[in-house]
Amino acid sequence: MWDEGLDDIAWSELEDAYGPAVGVPDQLRLLGSGGEDWVDGLAALDAGIFHQGSCFDATPVAVRYLLRTLEGAPQAPLAMVRSSIERG
Repeated sequence: MWDEGLDDIAWSELEDAYGPAVGVPDQLRLLGSGGEDWVDGLAALDAGIFHQGSCFDATPVAVRYLLRTLEGAPQAPLAMVRSSIERG
């Protein structure tokens, strides 16, 4: 599964633009679900891990899972995920 190992990461020890990156796993899962609120997950990730073109401790870890959504979460909005990675 694309999110395998996501909960094994010490997100509280990684930083995003707003401090400890504890919300990143939920944001990734919201995006990967492809449900009605996927755009909220993508927006939160974009603001937190790519804030104003910056990278943070959590960025490369989160990008690994964003890339996995391209392969393993067919319900995810793949074009938007790809665009977010390219902008970051």
